Amino acid sequence: MSRIRSAIRPLADAARKALRIGAFDLGASMALVLALGFAQNLVLARILGPEGVGHMAVIYATMSVGALLGTAGLTSSILRYGAAAPTPGAAWLVFRNSARVCALLSGAVALGAVALAHSPLWVFDPVAADWMAVVAIGLPAQSLGSCAIH
Repeated sequence: MSRIRSAIRPLADAARKALRIGAFDLGASMALVLALGFAQNLVLARILGPEGVGHMAVIYATMSVGALLGTAGLTSSILRYGAAAPTPGAAWLVFRNSARVCALLSGAVALGAVALAHSPLWVFDPVAADWMAVVAIGLPAQSLGSCAIH
């Protein structure tokens, strides 16, 4: 019994040390992200003013929902079915087909976002609607990037 305990003790110590280091790294990175986000918001508020920041918030929120709909969960399915593929060629086929569907779907979502922005249902400022078209161009690229990362 003491043999098992002596074998487990170094593993437990290593796990505790890894947990402490990981918690510190996570905390430090989150603090850095919050500080940089705050600085970014300050700069944008100075440059764009309150109305411009509001436009950007509307566009960002709309495109975030668009990105969620544009990938349609394909990022997770690429991992699952790509890993289960019997050969590397089959895994690339999974990625290629998923990327094709993701590109078509995110393109349709981008067009839908532009159509919504220029429809009578759009209750926000028309300036935000004009910028929506510019931002929507990048939605398919963003969705494909999400698929490629996973």
